[in-house]
Amino acid sequence: MAVILEDFEDDSFAVSITGDWIRTNDQPLQGGSCYRSAVITDDQVSEVVVQVPAGAATVEFWYRMSSEEGYDTFDVDFGDTTVLRMSGDVPWMYSGRLSMAGVTQVTFRYSKDSEQSDGEDAAFIDQLIFNDTPAVWSNTFDVGPAGTTITTENSTAGGDPFNNVVGTPEYSSAQFFASSGLSARNPNPGADTHIDWQYVTQPGDVLCTRFYLRQVGPWTSTAGLFALLGPAGGVISKAWLFSDGILRIYAGNADAEVATIATALPINTWIRVELRYTINSAGTGTVEVWTYHTPDSTTHTATAISATRTWPGGKPTDAEFHLFHGAAGDHWHMDGVALGSAKLGPINFGAAMRSRTSIPTGARHRAATR
Repeated sequence: MAVILEDFEDDSFAVSITGDWIRTNDQPLQGGSCYRSAVITDDQVSEVVVQVPAGAATVEFWYRMSSEEGYDTFDVDFGDTTVLRMSGDVPWMYSGRLSMAGVTQVTFRYSKDSEQSDGEDAAFIDQLIFNDTPAVWSNTFDVGPAGTTITTENSTAGGDPFNNVVGTPEYSSAQFFASSGLSARNPNPGADTHIDWQYVTQPGDVLCTRFYLRQVGPWTSTAGLFALLGPAGGVISKAWLFSDGILRIYAGNADAEVATIATALPINTWIRVELRYTINSAGTGTVEVWTYHTPDSTTHTATAISATRTWPGGKPTDAEFHLFHGAAGDHWHMDGVALGSAKLGPINFGAAMRSRTSIPTGARHRAATR
């Protein structure tokens, strides 16, 4: 397959779609039509099932809804797993690129409770795209203005949007890497916060991450930097930065130390950190870690690799980038974060800043073969 775009402009679909949703010209994102849940009454459900085309590695789509907030819901399921749930009045929003590894069908569902209605009483989707290229997620945080809280909605302009944010991280101009202009930080001492990409399982067994880091010291704390989660939500692995500047990688949240960078990370300067997890569907594999004190160098300062082991939680599905701010004021800035199926190397600002608000070049309404 190549890139497959279903734009709902006519009834001849590019992918197999079954269910009771209908085409409508009611406020489409692009073109003249979008797809709308059927007209239903209390305690009813309207759903459509889309078969994932063979060879698809990722899916992305836009959605909006107008409903009774907190009671009538829009759900998106990958098989038996709900990956998105919304309620209320939601303008057009981008899903982000979601991995299709192991997924054979996507279900879009609008459900009503036992009484009352509000708004248009419906959910809508548009510009449904399947792609056969494994995704590289990246974001440079160049949205702003500085001091604005990072959200799933506003992170789109910095690259690939995060689909989960915990706490109140913010865009900051106090420190940023190279020409990026802004970075991410936690403005609240004593609070943990993190920004996440979910549903990032790769078709293969390799999942890599890269981030630029600048500690603001003096450094006195121990805090989590990065975590991988499994399909049940448990922590597969977490990277911790200790008060002595040593980076340690653990199985689980802190169950067993499996790899250590013995060269302390410097403070008040930008560095680059890269990790490569190779974990199969049985949860067995390794982690490799590299640090670069010259952040755009291709020659690492230090490296470590774990022994092969069984990791708790299975094959990774979600990634969390943690932003620490200690009670004593020590904290860090992050920039140029990325995930992919191969070691990522130094940042490519042009790639990280690409817009996902329009249909990518080469996308077609009809399926194509190679």
